[in-house]
This record gives sequence, C-alpha cells and structure tokens, in this order.
Amino acid sequence: MATPSLRGRLARLGNPRKPVLKPSKPLILANRVGERRRDRGEATCITEMSVMMSCWKQNEFRDEACKKEIQSFFDCASKAEAARKMRSIQGEYGNLPPQKVNMLLQMFPNKSHLS
Repeated sequence: MATPSLRGRLARLGNPRKPVLKPSKPLILANRVGERRRDRGEATCITEMSVMMSCWKQNEFRDEACKKEIQSFFDCASKAEAARKMRSIQGEYGNLPPQKVNMLLQMFPNKSHLS
C-alpha cells in the first residue's frame, strides 16, 4: 500500500481529478540503452583458498604436506567453473547484452509522431 503522503496525491479510479505527479519525460522507450558492463558476480572458493594458503604457510609452502587442501580447492574451482558455464548457456536465452538491444532498437525505433 502506498504511503499516506503519496496516496493523497495520486488519482484514484473514482476520482475525476488528474494526478499531481507528472512525468518529466514522455513515458516511451528510448531508441538506445546504456552500455553498462555486466557484473562480475561473487567470488567463489574463498574458504578453500584461505585454508590452502594457511596450510602452505604452516608447512613452509610445501605442496606435499597440503595435498588434501590443494585438491579441495581445485575441486571447488572446477565445480564453480562448470556452474558458470551452465549459467552462461542458460543465459543465452535470457537477457540480451546492451549492444544487441541497441541493434534491435535501431531496427525498430519508436515512432514519436504517434504520441
């Protein structure tokens, strides 16, 4: 539910008054979108990496003494990589990158004379 101050300013269905809030720009899509980079996402396997590095530090950076921790880190990294590839395959059918959206919007621009 809207806040009381906003509720009083908006037009209701039975109210013949026009709303006080008016958009500063026309409510139509622009013919292009911003060229933002996608988020990198969160880091994975931080715990395994810190356990592996602390093991190295305790054992004077000898791999033989930390085989279990190293293997655990590599397993986590391979699982994360497989999950990332799966998301990228599924993402092909989801959101489009900004370059493709701009290309489609240029092919089918908004007709400003209809408003």
